[in-house]
Amino acid sequence: KILSFFAMSDMHEEKREEKRKLFKATFRCENARRREALEAQSRDQRSDLLDTMRKLATDALFGNHNDDDTIDVDVECDLDEEKQEGDDEVADMDVDSKPKKRRGRRKRLQIKRCQYFARLMTQPDWMTEVPPNLLHDWLVYAKPEGKRCLLISDSGKTQVRQKNGRFLKHFYCRLPRGQTILDGVAEESTNTFYVTDALVWGDSPLEAADAECRTFFMQSRFDELDQDIDAATRRAAEQLMGGEVGTPWKLEWVPKFEVTAELLIKLHGEQLPYAKDALVFMHKQAQYWPGLSPLLLSWRDKHICKYVVDTPDVNGVEIPPTQAVVLELRTKHFLRTEDKVIVGQAQEEQLKKIGKVRVKELLRGECDGVDQAGKLINLRLTGKAGRNRPTADSMGRIVFQHLHRHGLAAVISIEALVAAAMSPTSLAQLQGAVPMAT
Repeated sequence: KILSFFAMSDMHEEKREEKRKLFKATFRCENARRREALEAQSRDQRSDLLDTMRKLATDALFGNHNDDDTIDVDVECDLDEEKQEGDDEVADMDVDSKPKKRRGRRKRLQIKRCQYFARLMTQPDWMTEVPPNLLHDWLVYAKPEGKRCLLISDSGKTQVRQKNGRFLKHFYCRLPRGQTILDGVAEESTNTFYVTDALVWGDSPLEAADAECRTFFMQSRFDELDQDIDAATRRAAEQLMGGEVGTPWKLEWVPKFEVTAELLIKLHGEQLPYAKDALVFMHKQAQYWPGLSPLLLSWRDKHICKYVVDTPDVNGVEIPPTQAVVLELRTKHFLRTEDKVIVGQAQEEQLKKIGKVRVKELLRGECDGVDQAGKLINLRLTGKAGRNRPTADSMGRIVFQHLHRHGLAAVISIEALVAAAMSPTSLAQLQGAVPMAT
């Protein structure tokens, strides 16, 4: 099967190397980002943050609160970033020499309740190069199509919140006693919640466990989970929820797999019980880390999803002439991504056209692409981002879009992934046995 896969491919090695040289982002090192993330999670102590999370989750279920209510929470901040707020944030615009973030200090913030839950979710970055050791260090799963959500349950009550933190709906499902917080995808047309990860299961905290441990634990729990609802259970649920529970939702665990060449071909090419939105790669040592994580990488192509490139076209065929971006406004009008990469500077006249803006506000813009220094080409601001938008684009997302828009995605094609997922011996045998089509 692998032989035929490569035989049908038009990925000639020389052409692939040629395209790789056309665009190689020199402004950031993905391996360094992953190393820093692994080091940070190993030394971080999050017991007090977990207590806050569980308290607010309980309040959300049993309290009569509005999503726009302001709450006081402790958040971790970077000391270097705090210094930048009162200093020259990026006086020389040199992101290559960006200092390492020094973690460990927390500050009290007032934020909206919905913003807290949005910050709680881990956000996959986008794959812009094939990670080394893909075969040994990573898991993979096919993410279902639907709304990315956080499910919170306790004492029989369940609510679902969207990735912007806002309440979506209540529904009834069978879960263990105690508090449970799950990350997943809500598919409303089939009343199914596809569980992709877990923070808490039946009062057992999981966010500090690595991905391999969480995967084994959750697979075991779902193998034992009885989701059948008899008449007595339905009556108890209606009494608890104060009315009809409607059609109960079903929970489905999305299985994670060790990365192999055969598996990638299967996940990419074969139909699954659900519509696929992307392949997601999880580093085996990754904890459930709030915010953007380089240890969790999304990947897709036209075969997986027709919306590889952002487009208003419902068929995903017509590609806009410019690339849309959402960036965060910083001091001195610098513009940066979610992962704190400075990509440009707003002009005074551009900001005047938008209206009154403030530091840390999210702004929409368009550009012609990304240069090798990591700056956006011909960046033009077009307005403010929607109020439900929780974060700016990551640099990974911007580069991923750039690669696909300009025909440079060969470096992260399915063929490149499959080759990286093969053992050195198998790859050498394959390259000797199968001449690549030109």
